[in-house]
Amino acid sequence: MESSLQNSDKQRTGPIFPTPLVLAVGIASAIYTSVGHILAGAYTKSPAKAVDRQALFVAISLCVIVAQTFILAHRERHPVSSFLAMAATMGVVMLLLNSRTFAHTPLYIFSVISLSIHVKGRRFATSLTAAILLDIVCQLALMTESEPSSRENLTLETANIIINVIFTYIIYVSIGKIASNYRSKIFQFHRRFSTLQDEHRRHTKEIIVHERRQMARELHDITAHHLTGIVIQSEVASKLYEKKPAEVRDLLTSISSEAKNSLESLRQIVGILRLDGGFDIAPQPTMDNIHELIDDFRKRIESIELEEKGNFDHLSTAIQLTCYRIVEESLSNVVKHAPNASVTISLASSGGAIAFDIVNSPPQATVEGSGGGFGLVGMAERVDLLGGTLRTGPTAEGGWQVCGRICGKEQDQ
Repeated sequence: MESSLQNSDKQRTGPIFPTPLVLAVGIASAIYTSVGHILAGAYTKSPAKAVDRQALFVAISLCVIVAQTFILAHRERHPVSSFLAMAATMGVVMLLLNSRTFAHTPLYIFSVISLSIHVKGRRFATSLTAAILLDIVCQLALMTESEPSSRENLTLETANIIINVIFTYIIYVSIGKIASNYRSKIFQFHRRFSTLQDEHRRHTKEIIVHERRQMARELHDITAHHLTGIVIQSEVASKLYEKKPAEVRDLLTSISSEAKNSLESLRQIVGILRLDGGFDIAPQPTMDNIHELIDDFRKRIESIELEEKGNFDHLSTAIQLTCYRIVEESLSNVVKHAPNASVTISLASSGGAIAFDIVNSPPQATVEGSGGGFGLVGMAERVDLLGGTLRTGPTAEGGWQVCGRICGKEQDQ
């Protein structure tokens, strides 16, 4: 997991030294080496003898720089082996050209910095120590070949070479470690940014799912309430058409009113979904609307008793809306599944919570079909979102009971 994150970070940020930069530095190093040899030959005491030597040195330098460019191009995949190969070419150039200045090309400096970025621990220390020892040994070999020195001068020059080499590599490694820390911070930033993006997408998805469920519950509650009344009254009207035509007229008027109310409620829901706000959004029902709801159902249910305890005004809007929908759904189910049954509704408020108990007597007539809708599921989801409890099931007498408690732990969105 960690390596995959690092690989994705590298793909975003790219290497410290891109391949085009390495090629450009290689070309610049070749030009630098060629010009340096030409200028060195121009100031020699025997320019004629130096021409062939310069040509040889330039050719060797160009070949070495091309090789270093090719080796450095593989530094990302093989940092240790590419660095050791670069150190070997550095030693070859130093011995052939008799110059440490031309041996420490910018490409070799890049390889030291790249090693300090990509490698840590024992592998880094071992590789760097080998390069330092090789650099010191090559310089000592060049020093002993140039001219003999006294023991005192030899010791002093050796110490000078060691100090110079160590100081040089300290500078290279320091640059690499600074670049490594900077790169690590970039990786952490991208990783944190990716994490935040994932969390944002997950949170957005959860909100969308929640809103869809809530909208589905609202659509179901609204349509189930109104359409149930329309269906029941239509069936009654068809039975009373010939015997009591006056009552049929009242039923048809009620059906028309229910249809208009259902249409208006659906228009309000659609208005919520529209981005341009094309419809007016009416306020959601609260506990104050319970009495109107019950009065409306008294036209289809012979007996409804309501018992209220406590003050409902201090309850949150979410709790009041949920309680209203539970009562509405319960009464709709009585109309559909328990004809001629009586209903008792108990609502009690204490603190920031509300307890409800809705019980209906056994049905007095046979009901065709069965349940299987989403009414009970919607009620359970509403109560669960607010941190409450809900129990539904048949009573011992053959009726149905819906009871529970909402304790006010609503999840405001």
